[in-house]
Amino acid sequence: MAATDAELGKGSSTTASTPETDPSSRTALVAVGAGNAIEWFDVSCYATFAAFFAPQFFAGEDKVSSLLSTFAVFAVGFIARPVGGVVLGWLADRKGRSFTMLLAVGLSSLGSLIIALSPVHHTIGGLAAVLLVCARLVQGFAHGGEMPASQTYVAEVAPAGRRGMWSSLTYISGTFGVITASMLGAILTTLLSDEQMSDFGWRIPFFLGAVLGVIAFILRTNLAEPHTFSENSQESGSTVSLGRNLINHRRTMAIVVALTAGATVAYYSWGVSTPAYAISAFSMPAAGAMWAGTLAKVVFLVALPLWGLHSDKVGRKPALIKAKTRPRRRC
Repeated sequence: MAATDAELGKGSSTTASTPETDPSSRTALVAVGAGNAIEWFDVSCYATFAAFFAPQFFAGEDKVSSLLSTFAVFAVGFIARPVGGVVLGWLADRKGRSFTMLLAVGLSSLGSLIIALSPVHHTIGGLAAVLLVCARLVQGFAHGGEMPASQTYVAEVAPAGRRGMWSSLTYISGTFGVITASMLGAILTTLLSDEQMSDFGWRIPFFLGAVLGVIAFILRTNLAEPHTFSENSQESGSTVSLGRNLINHRRTMAIVVALTAGATVAYYSWGVSTPAYAISAFSMPAAGAMWAGTLAKVVFLVALPLWGLHSDKVGRKPALIKAKTRPRRRC
C-alpha cells in the first residue's frame, strides 16, 4: 500500500517516498482527462444551448416557460446521477476503473447523439420531450459514474504528496469541457442568427459531443488498471455487499453529500445555467452572455490547481474549511 501524506511528513525526501511520474501515467492522465472533459462538455451543451432548443421540444409561446421546462428535464439527469454513481461505482470496484470509464463515456456520447437526432415537437408532438428525458437520464447516469471512477483512478496513480494536485485534474478537465461548450456557444451565436440557432445551430454541439466521445472512448481502451486496485482486488477476495457498505459508512456519506450539495447547486446555477437564463429572461445579447460565461469559467479553471496544491500543503480538511476572517472593529 502507498504511504499516506501524513506518513511521509513534511521533511521527508521525495526521492525515497514519492515515485516519479512515468510516461504511461501521463498517457493515462490524458485519456482520463479527455473523457472527463467530453462528459462535462455534453452536460454543459444542454444548459448552454437550452434557450435555443427549448421552444423546439415544448409547446407554448412563452420562452421563459419553455426554458424552465427544459431545465426541469436537465434536473432529471441529476436524479439519475446518484444511481449511476452507485451502480457504476460498484462496477468500478469489481470490473475495474478502466471498464467503468469506458462505459460512462460511451453512454454520455449516446445521450448527446439522441439529442442531436431528436425530432422536435411540431414533428412528433410530446414524444420529443420523452426523447429528451431519456437522453438526459442516460447522460446523468453516465456522469454519475464517470466522476467517482475517474477521481479514484487519478488518486490511485498519483504520486504520494501530490494527490490533491493530481485529483484536481478531474475538475480541470471537466471545466475545460464546460469552457469549450461556452466558447462554442459564443462562436455559434456570433456567426449564426437567432433563427438559424433555433433551426439547426443548437444541434451542432451535440453532434460534436458524440464524435468527440468516440475519440475519448478509443483513448481509454488501453488504460491499465492502477496497481492499488490490482493489489486490493487480489487481497480482498470477497467484498462486502454494497448495501452493507452504505449502512456502515452512512455518516461519512451524509457528510460528503452535505459538503458538495450546496457547492454543486451554486456552480450549476451561476457557472452553467446563467447565460441561457440571461438570454431568455432578460433578453441579453446571446454572444455577450456566452462570452461572459466563458470568462467566468476561465477564472474558475485557474483557481482549481492552486487549491489542489494548497490541499497538498496544509491537508484536505483545512482546505475545505473556510478561512477565518478578521473581526470587524467596532466604532
